[in-house]
Parts: sequence; structure tokens; C-alpha cells
Amino acid sequence: MGVPPAVRSGVKALVRTPVVGQALYSLNTQPSFLKWMYRRHVFVDEQHLTPDYMQQRHQSTQQPGARYAPAAFVTGGLDPVPSREAFLQALEQLACPVMVVLAEQAPPASKAEMAAMAALAGVQSTRLPGTLGQAEEYGETVAAAIQSFLAVENP
Repeated sequence: MGVPPAVRSGVKALVRTPVVGQALYSLNTQPSFLKWMYRRHVFVDEQHLTPDYMQQRHQSTQQPGARYAPAAFVTGGLDPVPSREAFLQALEQLACPVMVVLAEQAPPASKAEMAAMAALAGVQSTRLPGTLGQAEEYGETVAAAIQSFLAVENP
């Protein structure tokens, strides 16, 4: 979220509250809001956002306990390390080949994280079309890049 830990904790606590958290999640998962979010930073080509697709996305948000996952994601609760620096240090210490797929149309903050990883010595990178939903929207292109990397790195 790019905000202080106290704000992140507050958001997590708010989402967990029975009435307010449920209401906020309900507003954030309305099909019209989901479509706006997908247009804004998940997909590049709006034609993928068919009524059927958006209905599937909405249904996935309505599962029991579903509101906790996005809150954990947005507030950093799923992050394995506390900072970019710690992540980059861990990445540098890996004893295996690493490839980063940079999404050309990703939001600036996400793109900066991708670029920081790609700048490390020993990290192979490729730039492909897409944004945060790149693997879904451009699955074949992303898969081809990964297959090529695996074929070169693991003959």
C-alpha cells in the first residue's frame, strides 16, 4: 500500500470487523467496481472483460472468508519479507536461475518492483505486454517466455 505499518494494521482490522468490513468488501466487489479495477490495472484489453468473465470474478469474491485475502495482499500480509531491500537480498542469495517477467503496462509502483528485481546480477528478464493480470491475459506469451527460460537454463 505504500503507507506506514499502523495504517496497514488499521485497514486489516477494519476489514475484519463484522459489519463495517463486510460492507466495505461488498462495495469493493460489486461487478461494476470489479470491472473498473480490471480496466484500471489488471487487464490491458477491455474486450476480455465480458459479462460472463466479470460474473465469474464476482462469484469468486463471494466465497466464505473471501474478504480476508485481498486485505492481506494489499496490506502486505502475504509478503514473505518486510522490505524491498530484504527481498532483493534474498533473491541475490538464491542458488538457482531466476527470471523476471516485466509487465509493460504495469502500474508505476509494481513496475518499479519488477525493475528492481530485473536489475540484479544474474537475473534474466523479459518485457512482455500486460499489466497485473499479465499471466491470465497474455498466458500463451508468458508461458512461451518461461518455457524458453527453462529450456536454456535446464537443458
